[in-house]
Amino acid sequence: MRALAILLIAVALMGIHPAGSGQTRVDAAVPLDPAHNTPVPCEALGTPGLLPRSAKNIVHVANVCGFVGTDVEFQSRTLADGSVRDYAFVGTMGAGLRIFDITDPAHPFLAGAYTDPGWQGDVQVRGDVAAIGFDPVSSTAPTTSECLQAKAASTGQRTSGGVDVVRLAFDAGTGLFATSLIGCVAGNPGGGAHTLTLHPSGTWLAMSNPRTHGSVDVVDLRGAPTLLYRIVQAASLGNAVCAGVRCIWNGRSGVWSPHDLSFS
Repeated sequence: MRALAILLIAVALMGIHPAGSGQTRVDAAVPLDPAHNTPVPCEALGTPGLLPRSAKNIVHVANVCGFVGTDVEFQSRTLADGSVRDYAFVGTMGAGLRIFDITDPAHPFLAGAYTDPGWQGDVQVRGDVAAIGFDPVSSTAPTTSECLQAKAASTGQRTSGGVDVVRLAFDAGTGLFATSLIGCVAGNPGGGAHTLTLHPSGTWLAMSNPRTHGSVDVVDLRGAPTLLYRIVQAASLGNAVCAGVRCIWNGRSGVWSPHDLSFS
């Protein structure tokens, strides 16, 4: 996992441009990605004999095709025989949460899944809990999860985004995962869960909605997932965003569009 983390950081840094340059500096003596800006099928990338993806000591070793990925989280698990395996938890647009064993990065394989037709956004994993965010696209319906759609229908409210909370059951003998839905929590009406974060204890979740009535929702996971607090801007305190919800003013004036989240 350490090597994988270093690889991901290096990939992120490759996209940074020198301040004020307007372009990336390229050393003509160093061969860059031959597929750069070239439209090619997913299956052709990283396949021996076809177009490799590599630049400056970073090598593209494998692709998993057949779905549109949106976000990824990583976790390591110890098997019954004491060996350690690495996993990638991949959010998708309509193909559910996919769990891949990436212990051998060149040969990833499916190790579990949570099937749902929603368009998943941010994915967070902590211990035996996975949180999957849904931030709906207004022009395309429905893009939220089945659980959130059912919750909206039962209350007569418009379908909004939110979060599905999923239980991960790891089999230390086979190295595979089984999954089950714990519950779901709807976000700000008309909004969604753009970014999520799980408390290190796994018992609290925060999700942000950066839209017109920006908010941060705090969810209690100690039992059935329950919305406890909604942190909002002053203008939201008296409208539908706070109907039936314990709202807390963020203490600042003006429009608030929160994005990244972290527990201290």
